[in-house]
Amino acid sequence: MEGKRQNNAARSSRGKLHFPVNKVERLLRERNTSKCPNSSAPVFLAGVLEYLTSNILDLAGKEAHNSGSKLISPEHVTMAIRKNEGFHQLLKDNKWLAGEIPGPSGTSALNKRSALKRPTPDEITEPDETPAPSGTPAPDKK
Repeated sequence: MEGKRQNNAARSSRGKLHFPVNKVERLLRERNTSKCPNSSAPVFLAGVLEYLTSNILDLAGKEAHNSGSKLISPEHVTMAIRKNEGFHQLLKDNKWLAGEIPGPSGTSALNKRSALKRPTPDEITEPDETPAPSGTPAPDKK
């Protein structure tokens, strides 16, 4: 029995990958890239995705460290991709990197943090006294 291969281990662990090979295979089948994909194609694609992700996160970590942050933010990932010529060329048509993906309030995803910033005391103005809408009595001033 030593010569026989045991199939009870997941393909991700057999390939020493962290990315899920079964999910990649399912997505390949759903996209109808081919009717019968090669059994090694999802393993290879999961490996490529893991390699690219690892390198992007490594560069983003260096960007975060250079900016004095301990956490990687989406801005660090964007800057890392834009500074690396190979990744920039690979992802040049990505709308998220171009800032074209709108955020929750219609703002750009990259400008989300600036859109949510609190106003400074100088920016805060006193509310104007506006007349009450017709049909409702105006408040009495004392």
